[in-house]
Amino acid sequence: MFAQLQSAIKLNSSYKEEVRRIVRNTFAEFAEAFNSLIHHVEDRVREASLGQRVLFIVDGTDRLRKEDADDFFIHDVYQLLSIETNIIYCAPIGLLTERSVLHSFEPFRLPMIKIKEKGAREALAPPMEKLRELVANRMSPELFENQPTMDYLIEYSGGHVRDLIRLLRYALRAAQGRLITREMADEAIRQLATEYRRLIQQDDYQVLVEIDRAADDFAPISDNTRRMLYDLILLEYNAYWWQSHPVVRTLPGYQRALEQANRQATL
Repeated sequence: MFAQLQSAIKLNSSYKEEVRRIVRNTFAEFAEAFNSLIHHVEDRVREASLGQRVLFIVDGTDRLRKEDADDFFIHDVYQLLSIETNIIYCAPIGLLTERSVLHSFEPFRLPMIKIKEKGAREALAPPMEKLRELVANRMSPELFENQPTMDYLIEYSGGHVRDLIRLLRYALRAAQGRLITREMADEAIRQLATEYRRLIQQDDYQVLVEIDRAADDFAPISDNTRRMLYDLILLEYNAYWWQSHPVVRTLPGYQRALEQANRQATL
């Protein structure tokens, strides 16, 4: 049933809107039936000594666009709160600045893996070692000409695991069966940077440079920074500090904005 429903929603936009309309208009009945099912399951789980409660993890909702995310987490939040169980929702990071979201849920920010302190050149040993293990679990380290080449890609991922996987994939494609060299890693970085370039507005570069040059506590919340956080142009780390994605800093637009900021600082 769920497979047929999912297929129909993907292939037929009008069907998707019809499902949304029916769910919205009859949500009270749906929630009551679903809560009855959950309570029944939890009773059986406790009787079998397999646990106490049911936990749902809703993944993928962190990639909802702003309008859909606002509908899901703010305008229709009563629907989410009507379900009587434990649920972890993945939400767009920019949405966590909305007060209504903070009041309705118990938010927990999942930051990037901090490879370096802000503005530092040297990488931190523990996170680098963990990310090397992550790479080794997905491909043989012997596919690199040396470990510094692997570390080079890890550092340019900015501690974002999904982008690290993308960099590895691009590097393997460039290698075409050969060992991954520094030049091939550079090609992977250029390819990922080009993808981000399509998402960046011209005025963003100046804002990114300003954030990168500022102290850790400089995290200006605006529609633009929310958008950049969502698009991962801007990355958030623990202790709530921001820094531009390392591959974004390789783009000519960023380099020009940095040069202009440096010239103004010396005047």
